[in-house]
Amino acid sequence: MRSSPNKPSDREHLRQWQQQLTHAEQKLNTLAAITLTLTADEVASALAQHAEQRPLRQRLVALHGQIVSPTKTSGAVNGHYPNVTLEQTQRNVALNEMRQRYKEKTQQLADVKTICEQGSAHQNAGSPACTVTGGSALSTLWFHQPPGGRGVSGAGAWR
Repeated sequence: MRSSPNKPSDREHLRQWQQQLTHAEQKLNTLAAITLTLTADEVASALAQHAEQRPLRQRLVALHGQIVSPTKTSGAVNGHYPNVTLEQTQRNVALNEMRQRYKEKTQQLADVKTICEQGSAHQNAGSPACTVTGGSALSTLWFHQPPGGRGVSGAGAWR
């Protein structure tokens, strides 16, 4: 099997690896030798100090959790804020629609009261042609049948 001109042979790879190994060995030989500088007593005292500091490290972790949690919570609130704003906008639109409907119903009630007052002014002997009772606007409006004439009873007549 022949190797392609662009693909180096296995011998070439082996030669490159040997060069890298030789270079790494040379760098290793130039480094200073590592010596142990701690005695057994120093190691024992360092381990004792490490054990004594364990509660302090645990307390530090707990305090860090108290600091990080509000930060995460505020991040979650800020992430949730656009949704709340959108919901509030939708509710404000619905509230404005309800206010508009209330104004329209109030105006209708005022118109009906005016008509009833005008009708009762034309009646003889002060007998009212219609009365408006308290409660909701048109559902409690009752027209009484005038004596000797055809009248309409109920709020359905205005629909």
